Amino acid sequence: MTDAEYEAQKQRLNDLAQKWVLPLGLGWYRIDHEYARDDYKPPDRVGVSKDNSIAHCNTDWRYGTACIVWNMPAVEEQDDAHLEWFYVHEICHIFL
Repeated sequence: MTDAEYEAQKQRLNDLAQKWVLPLGLGWYRIDHEYARDDYKPPDRVGVSKDNSIAHCNTDWRYGTACIVWNMPAVEEQDDAHLEWFYVHEICHIFL
């Protein structure tokens, strides 16, 4: 992934954050995004496919914080509609 491709994918995710975070009531949450270019390693979890995970979300409700780590090569493979679905899916983990 070139630097330009990487930046383009980050912008796609940032655009989705602007679209969804406030309407879902998460404006008071601190949501950090990390972007793994080629070294994405999802956490060990039962039932999680390690080969094609697009992201994982860690959250701490006590402090109102969350971090989503994005698998940038997998992000790049998604069309806009699918990426939006995945984005909403990941930030909804904050509620669980």
